[in-house]
Amino acid sequence: MKYTPAAQRVVTAAHILTVFSLFFLILKLFTRYRIVRSLGWDDGLVTLSFAVSVPLTVALHLEAKHGMGYKIADIPIPDLLLQFQWLWASTWIYVLSLGLSKLSILAQYLRIFIARRTVQAIWVCIVFVSAYTVQSIIVGILSCNPPEKYWNSAVSGTCINYMLYYYVAASLNIVTDLAIILLPVPALCTLNVSRTKKIGVMLIFSIGGFGCIVSIIRLWALYRLDRAIRGGDPSKGNTLPALWSAVEIHVCIICACLPSLSPVLTLVLRTIGLHVSTRRGSGKSPSPMPSLSGSSGNRRWPGQHQRRKGAYPGRRLSGGIFSTWGTGRAGSETGLRGVGDEEKGLELKEGVGVRTTTTREREMRVESRARLRDGEEDGGELRVVRTGSTPSEGGRSDEIPITYIGR
Repeated sequence: MKYTPAAQRVVTAAHILTVFSLFFLILKLFTRYRIVRSLGWDDGLVTLSFAVSVPLTVALHLEAKHGMGYKIADIPIPDLLLQFQWLWASTWIYVLSLGLSKLSILAQYLRIFIARRTVQAIWVCIVFVSAYTVQSIIVGILSCNPPEKYWNSAVSGTCINYMLYYYVAASLNIVTDLAIILLPVPALCTLNVSRTKKIGVMLIFSIGGFGCIVSIIRLWALYRLDRAIRGGDPSKGNTLPALWSAVEIHVCIICACLPSLSPVLTLVLRTIGLHVSTRRGSGKSPSPMPSLSGSSGNRRWPGQHQRRKGAYPGRRLSGGIFSTWGTGRAGSETGLRGVGDEEKGLELKEGVGVRTTTTREREMRVESRARLRDGEEDGGELRVVRTGSTPSEGGRSDEIPITYIGR
């Protein structure tokens, strides 16, 4: 059948959003694999989410092809049956893709936060999202007994209350979106970095708010569908939920990709007027946007030259906000594995500084809350500088040598 204008908008939006999310996914995988040289579970989950979203786009296309947007009386019976059959498939495909993208975001959180309570809260969310996704898929597939009754009312059997299921699922989506947004807030509020950098980090984690807004709009679209069903015209009323389901899926995929794309985010911050410093080695303030991809212009990666010579054993440096610095990790009570400018180093909560005295950045392991600073060449020795913070200590400084793996 010829597309209605509303169905044409759904198909066009679904195809455009698929291309956009593929673009961001490729950028994320390129950044993680070629620049950071470290792939994680979050990369695999968001890739699966996109792979599942492609059949959703196909399902929406076929729904439109078989009369979505027309009044039921104007749709031939064979087309109507096929339309509702693809609608049945799209309901649980949508749930699977959305659940995988949310799990990808939560998997990124596990690589950032190390405070026990925060990690426990993340795992609670992971278990809840996983259970909710599996349950929703099962309910979506078995919403009618037999499933054929979903698209063919002439088949004898029973079905659940569709709209009640849709309302509950959409409401739980909003709840999980809010939980994902609020999880990082306590750790970010106590982050000991400059105000500008803290704003930049918070902007990164607030990206998920777009997905929450889309979920709320989709809930409104479901209300419109409910009214259309009560009026006896579900085909015509299904265009809005179909449109916003596609938008929600791809917005969530893009939100899962963006935190790894520091060049893109830095460009956005520059366009809105935040100053991003690009000077190196001059003692200037570090960039307000922490490097999320591990990239810092054309600068050589920490330990890159040494890795080629086999001098630094152990895992590769991943860099950025979503990894540890070097082979070590910050203290378990700090809340973050590492947040700061890659060139200037780590900035965490405690007033303990760690500095190298070589111009070339080196791999290090310091089991403390630490700040990595630029140092001077004096033989390649790594020192921890502890500055007294109470009157009884008299502001004295103690330098404690620490062994590092050198060439």
